[in-house]
Formats: sequence, C-alpha cells, structure tokens
Amino acid sequence: MKNSKWFVLMFLMSGICIFAEERWKEYFLSCIPFVSLSKVNELVSTEVINEIGNNMQEVHKIQLFMYQNCPYCAVVEQFLKKHNLLDSVDFLDAGLNKNKELLKNISSKTQAPYLVDLDASVKMPESLDIIKYFIKKFDVNVS
Repeated sequence: MKNSKWFVLMFLMSGICIFAEERWKEYFLSCIPFVSLSKVNELVSTEVINEIGNNMQEVHKIQLFMYQNCPYCAVVEQFLKKHNLLDSVDFLDAGLNKNKELLKNISSKTQAPYLVDLDASVKMPESLDIIKYFIKKFDVNVS
C-alpha cells in the first residue's frame, strides 16, 4: 500500500496528471487503466493533489539569443561548452526574423548575445556579463 501511494504521488508530481478539481482522477485512470477510481480515492486525497499542484513551479531554460559567426556569441558558447552548461540553455538564432523581432521587443535592440532568464527575471546583453552570470548562477569554478 505504501509503495502504491508513493508511485501515485511520483506520477502526479511529474506534472502529467495535475488538473483542477476532480478531472485529474479521470485522466489518471486513463493513464493507468488497471487502477480503479476507488483505489485512487483511497491512496491520494484531492487536497494532497491540489497541494502538489499549487507548489509546483514551471521551470524555464535560460534563453540565449545568438548570431551565427558573431565572435562575442562564440565566446559565450565556448564557455558553456567548456563547463558542460549547453543543456541549460535554449539557443535562439537572432538572425531569424521572428527571433530578431522577439529580441527587439524584449530589449529594444537586436544586440546579441542576449540572455533572458525568466525564472530569475534577468535580461542582459554583453558576453562578459553573461559569462559572469553563468558563473554565479551555476557556481562554476573557473580557476
């Protein structure tokens, strides 16, 4: 019984089945058809599910606007490669019209590299400032 409850909580915490009110139960049952509604009710209360949903935060990757063949952008990219941080970043090609317009809306310029970290409410240009930000945010040892 304890293991079942842990599985249900882990499954729900993964974000797959968090829904308002009672809809999560129907979705959960469609995901795992061998679990009955009475079993779900027995294992996890609606209050627990709502509490999990209220405490979950959406995590965003850091967005980094970059131009191809830009030496300043290359410096930032090399730093990220060297310190295995490439997976922490969504790279956006600032040369594409839609990204250029987005960058202009965010920063009022089309200068790159340009960092946007929605989770920390940080927006910044300048390659060296961006590298310093990564060093601090990810506690990078540069010695």
